[in-house]
Amino acid sequence: VYAGGRAVPAADLVAAAVVRVRERAAEQAGRPDAWTVVTVPPSWAGHRWAVLAAALAEAGVPRFSLVSS
Repeated sequence: VYAGGRAVPAADLVAAAVVRVRERAAEQAGRPDAWTVVTVPPSWAGHRWAVLAAALAEAGVPRFSLVSS
């Protein structure tokens, strides 16, 4: 995916979106979430799960689960 004129891994964009949603939810709830659940397509195999999990961890999402939707 190209964003801002440069190639960005799709997993990094998803992780950034998750971080932003967590921030907004914390603002509205007045506290951070206890756990984050991210759904992924059922067609995704282990490699895609691993790449997304690594991107979420690198983005600073502390506790999360990936769940097939």
